[in-house]
Amino acid sequence: MNVMKVKEIKALEGYTRMTDADIVARATAAQTGMTGNSNFQNLPVGLATFKTDIESFSALISEALDGSKKNHCSEEQAAAGRKFVEP
Repeated sequence: MNVMKVKEIKALEGYTRMTDADIVARATAAQTGMTGNSNFQNLPVGLATFKTDIESFSALISEALDGSKKNHCSEEQAAAGRKFVEP
């Protein structure tokens, strides 16, 4: 009997080594690719929420680049958000 070996798909890891801009770009690409795609029906997070979170993260990055100290806690929260993405 011939047994076919199934190739395991492994998700990209190493988000902690990526720049914030790269994370935003990948998240945006994922959100765009899933929007309107019938293969993604029951997602753990709604696409509208995902898009809002991406926009919020991007805004926090912009404020941090301006040297804003008022968002220091928000920066830490954004960094903690990476843990949500990384398995």
